Formats: sequence, C-alpha cells, structure tokens
Amino acid sequence: MAESILSLSENVLAFLGLSHQHSVKLHWVLQIGSAVAIAIGFASISVYKYQHEDARFDTWHAITGLISVILFIFACLGGVIALYTATFKKLIKPAHVKLAHIIVGILTFVIGIISEIFGIYTRWFLYYCNETVQLVCTLLIVLATVLTLQSSLVNAYHRINRLCHN
Repeated sequence: MAESILSLSENVLAFLGLSHQHSVKLHWVLQIGSAVAIAIGFASISVYKYQHEDARFDTWHAITGLISVILFIFACLGGVIALYTATFKKLIKPAHVKLAHIIVGILTFVIGIISEIFGIYTRWFLYYCNETVQLVCTLLIVLATVLTLQSSLVNAYHRINRLCHN
C-alpha cells in the first residue's frame, strides 16, 4: 500500500518521468495488489481463528486491523469515484471527492500502521524477538510512515486550502 501512495508522489526517484495518467494507473494496479493481499491475510487469520476457536477482535491489534480493512474498502470506493469524477460532477464536486479519497486513504494507512505497531507488541512477536527488535521495528515503521505520507499530507493541505479560498 505504501508503494501505491508513493506512486503519486512527485519526489520519488523510481516514479520520476511518469505522467500523471501513468502514475494514477500504477496507483490503481498497486492498490489492487494491496486489496488482494489484505483480503487473503484477513481471510487466513479469520479461518485460523475460527478453526482454533480463538477469540476474535479481542486485542488492539485486531480491532485496529479490522477498522483499517473497513476504511480500505471505503478508500477503494472513493478511488473509483475519484477516477470517474466527470461522471459524478453533477452530484458532487470532483475536488471534494478527491479530497475525501485522500483523507480516507491517509486515515486508512495510519490506522493500518497503528495496527502493525500493535502487532509488534504482541506476545507472539516477543516470543520470536526481543524488546530491542520491537523498538527498532517501531522506529523504522514510524519513519517509513512519515516519509510515505509526506506528499499526501501536503497534497491534502493544498486541496483544503484551495477549497477554503474558493
């Protein structure tokens, strides 16, 4: 999902030279890959929990993971609407749709990252690693999140600023 967000950034060397149209297509392809991975992971965990009669959604990791999956669905739907804003422009302004998509996408990503960090602080993770590894993983994830979202946050800020002054 991070690569998908970065595909729309103007500051990433790997995507320099891509037109906006190609960046949007790449964003779509990567998001579809993310959706498949998320669906497979969520289904696998759900089946495992069901087969082993484990409690479901009883940890912060599980709850935030579920919230991020639900938000991801809304972000994807918003992306479809944002892609076809010309079709819906009589119902809602394209600028509002795109801003909502960006905000829901950022929120989805942040809650997913929070879920990932909660996962680092589970007994399962600690069984395989120590506290130092937990801390290093947390710091690296936070750093990667900030770097990933920088462009999206700036984009959202500019869109909000434009909407407020129009």
